[in-house]
Amino acid sequence: MQVQFTKNGVREFDCVIGADGLHSNVRRIAFGEESRFLRDLGLYLCVYSVPNYLKLDRMEIQYSELGRIAAVWSSRGDANLKACFGFAAPSLQIDLHDRLQQQQALITVYEGIGWEVPRLLEMMPTALDWYFDKAAQIGMPRWSQGRVVLVGDAGYCASPMSGQGTSIALIGAYVLAGELAAASGNHQRAFAEFESVMRPFIETNQALGLKSAKRMRSGESKSVSAWFLKQLMRIMPGPVIEWIINRSTERIAKAANAISLKDYSSFLRSKEALV
Repeated sequence: MQVQFTKNGVREFDCVIGADGLHSNVRRIAFGEESRFLRDLGLYLCVYSVPNYLKLDRMEIQYSELGRIAAVWSSRGDANLKACFGFAAPSLQIDLHDRLQQQQALITVYEGIGWEVPRLLEMMPTALDWYFDKAAQIGMPRWSQGRVVLVGDAGYCASPMSGQGTSIALIGAYVLAGELAAASGNHQRAFAEFESVMRPFIETNQALGLKSAKRMRSGESKSVSAWFLKQLMRIMPGPVIEWIINRSTERIAKAANAISLKDYSSFLRSKEALV
């Protein structure tokens, strides 16, 4: 197929694989506008870097309550921490292109919280990197169109609420590459098998994301069950949070193992032998 680039000429490819995230341009060009596929979860997420003043090493610490989460984590050898905020705001409309409005929203939403939150918010304006977006999922009836196919968040984002974004992207890439090898380059057969293998797995992980988002939004709910959970959080926050974390970990482990991966190595070896 021929691809016309904005800043270069026309080039030919056997297939085009869109792996360009939640707001995929490949998806928009090949399948239509994002609004057709995006499921808003009623949450906002923000991540930015701050100096590693806590001296964390490959560790995450978190403050949690219904409707609001704040966390910091570190990776090996990084002089910075990642500060992360996630909050429920189903009725709040924040301009995703206006950083000042986003910063003010964080200050307002996290007002009155102690822990490390005030210090993290103080360092927010000087952060050189900045991610702020809605938590959302992508639901599509098909992940391929002609010779174009989508992988990862571009085709089946489960949202960070699933805890599985990187995993399902890598597994999808593995399955797609394996099916292309197994089909000897027959892209139609490979894409069909890719969807057949992956879709039940993706549905399980998206359901996990929806359940986590619903629990997060329960801080805004007026239902009896939400009220009861909030009372338990006030009376004995430690045991309740531990129970929630344990349940979440069990659900993530179950969703992460909800697929049996094929061994495609024989197809790859046969290809290498022909080279």
